[in-house]
Amino acid sequence: DFDIEKIYRLADSLCRAAQSRDQPLVITARIFFEILEQLYSDNKRVDDRLLVAVKIHGYISENCTKPIDITAVAERFSYTPDYVIRVFKRAYGVTPYSYLTSCRIEYAKLLLLNTNRPVGEIAEECGYAEFTTFFRAFRAHTGVSPKAWRNGTGET
Repeated sequence: DFDIEKIYRLADSLCRAAQSRDQPLVITARIFFEILEQLYSDNKRVDDRLLVAVKIHGYISENCTKPIDITAVAERFSYTPDYVIRVFKRAYGVTPYSYLTSCRIEYAKLLLLNTNRPVGEIAEECGYAEFTTFFRAFRAHTGVSPKAWRNGTGET
C-alpha cells in the first residue's frame, strides 16, 4: 500500500541532491523519477481496486433480479469472495450483499406501487426464491411489510 515514509525519504534525498553542487544532475533526476514511480504504483493499485469495485457494482445492478451470490460474483471476475467484499466495501461503504439487497428491495417497491401483482410473484421476480426471505429483507430495509408499502402506509 501507500508508503508515505518512503516518499518522504526520497523527497529528502532529492532536496539534498539538488542542494549539493557535487551531485550530478543524473542522481537528482533518478531520485525524482523514483518518487514519481512510487506515487504512480500506489495510485495504480488504488485505481485497479476501484475499477474492480465499479465492475462488480455494474454486474450486481444488471443482475440483481437473478439468483446471484458472492461466490458467483467472485467467480465471474476471477477473484476470491473475500477480495470482492473488501474492494466493494472500500469503494461503496457497503458489502456487495447489502447492495444486492438494496437493489432488489428498490425494484420491489416500484413493482408494489405500480402493479397489482401478488407480493409472492414480486418477491420471485426480484430474485428471492423464498417469500419469507423477501419479507424479512423488505421489512428490514423499509420498516414496513410489502403490503403496507403497497397500501401507502409505508411510503417515505
